Amino acid sequence: MSRVLSWFSCGAASAYATKLAIAKYGDRCEVVQCDTLKFEHPDNVRFMDDCRKWFGRSSIQVLKSDEYKDTWDVWEKTRWLAGINGARCTTELKVKPR
Repeated sequence: MSRVLSWFSCGAASAYATKLAIAKYGDRCEVVQCDTLKFEHPDNVRFMDDCRKWFGRSSIQVLKSDEYKDTWDVWEKTRWLAGINGARCTTELKVKPR
């Protein structure tokens, strides 16, 4: 059987969606978070740990960009934040690492 990924963003909606995915797919469901926490609210770290326990998991897999360390690094290296196709940091820190 194939694996199922649940993209957890440290928000309430993704937390609930992850809980439902785990209930449906069990151990086939892997919980994954793309690391953007440096410039987000510090309580997200606590919330992620609370959710990890609520999910019944020993860990949440965190993906990081090989090229950029955070949103500010994307801006400094590219001088581009957002355009017609969306935010550059989303592409670099979430889409590409996936």
